Amino acid sequence: NAGYRHVFLDARKVLKGYMYDSWDHTVSGLKRAIYEYFDKKVYPLVILTFFVFISLILPAFLIPFALVGNWETTPWILAGNLGILLGWTVTLYDRRMPWYVPFFYPFQFAFTLMLAWKSLIDDVTGTGYNWKDRTVL
Repeated sequence: NAGYRHVFLDARKVLKGYMYDSWDHTVSGLKRAIYEYFDKKVYPLVILTFFVFISLILPAFLIPFALVGNWETTPWILAGNLGILLGWTVTLYDRRMPWYVPFFYPFQFAFTLMLAWKSLIDDVTGTGYNWKDRTVL
């Protein structure tokens, strides 16, 4: 009604199933979703990459360096990561996911960013993406 192209609904009470049935379908499905979401525009992807990397990926990888190096910012790095993990626990509880899933969030976001950039590269090179046994350009 508002003219947007995407709608997000929580249909858990009426639908049940798996989004993808294999690793290849997962990769191609995520590439397709990202590819379509950004409308083939580079600047939103650049902005998203910057903020996701700075706020979600980098802090998790800084923990061991901050602890070993006894940085002044160590409490802030730990507090930020704890906040992210607490946010994930809400999702964990709501979606009934395994307890260890929140600890993989930096890898999940990094992988998603890699797929986003791969879909952009595939668009620029004219390769497109594979979806349901056909190539979509």
